[in-house]
Amino acid sequence: SVELLVDSGLEDYPSDWSPDGRSIVIERVNKESKIDIMLFSLDDPGEVRPLVQTPFREGGGKVSPDGRWLAYHSDESGAWEIYVTSMSGQGRKWQVSTDGGVYPIWRADGRTLYYQAFGGQVFAAETSSSGETFRVGSVTALIEGPDPTPDGYNYAVLPNREKFLTIRGEESQPHELLNLVVGWTAELQ
Repeated sequence: SVELLVDSGLEDYPSDWSPDGRSIVIERVNKESKIDIMLFSLDDPGEVRPLVQTPFREGGGKVSPDGRWLAYHSDESGAWEIYVTSMSGQGRKWQVSTDGGVYPIWRADGRTLYYQAFGGQVFAAETSSSGETFRVGSVTALIEGPDPTPDGYNYAVLPNREKFLTIRGEESQPHELLNLVVGWTAELQ
């Protein structure tokens, strides 16, 4: 059966589940603050609380495996960059990328945050935390992927492994055409 969970009158797009499966991270599009990241509680369907709400565009919200941190991309600096903030929605944020980045993904143990840079490279940032303090360690380029698009993620990390799936297009290769003919049996008569 299908059940309507939230009817905000705004555009909402899911981007992640909380690790306990009780909340959904959504991107909410509205005129005043462009795109924000909100948390929708399945325990209290009327509760939608802001996680990141600024005059800038935020998206790609992903919850860390321990449920404490939210990674996301934002254009607040004038360029798209990756940030991490507390899932409490309170406190500071930490910038992870330094030369552009979108579409973060946490490694299953939460000690690495992957993201994609413009040009297609996928990076791995070592992470750690203590209390309410988040730390970003070394950042390493891992693989060449396709250029990020506004349509969403075009790479994935296989759980518990450092193996990646990417969408690759070969623009230099000619496209094969498939002609579909319908009603061809009528032509035989």
